[in-house]
Amino acid sequence: MGQVSIGGLRGVGFDEGSELLLVESSSSGKDVFDCATGERVATDSNAGSTLEEEIRLQTSGIGPLANKTIRVCGLFGGGLPLFTLDGWGVELVHHSWPSIASLVLVPSGASLWEPAQARLCSKVAETEAPLAFGFSHTGRSLILAHTYTLEMWTRPS
Repeated sequence: MGQVSIGGLRGVGFDEGSELLLVESSSSGKDVFDCATGERVATDSNAGSTLEEEIRLQTSGIGPLANKTIRVCGLFGGGLPLFTLDGWGVELVHHSWPSIASLVLVPSGASLWEPAQARLCSKVAETEAPLAFGFSHTGRSLILAHTYTLEMWTRPS
């Protein structure tokens, strides 16, 4: 797991074929993180999205994602995949709406809502008001993003 501080996070989006995550914020422009290692691999403090890109929920990549258009979610809507191709899922369960919630990882074939299977599920984090959460397109990485922090988890391939 990795956690980094992000000031004014606006949106996040995964590259379709890797664990690279594009993060856009009001404080540092655009950053690219490798969720497999937790490392920041590129940054451009002068980069930002246009209003049209924000409305279309996409932005141009930087660094290893240069020349790519990345679909994003965050302040302006959208979402990341909530399931992987091999059947894992993630759910946000509110304990005290709207403040406290748990991010729960649900293994393939299990259900959080069936008592006999719920014991197979794992609480990943307790959270307040996330901007985004979900899996990479490969299904290996899971992120939880707030306006101030980004948490990343990756499973082996």
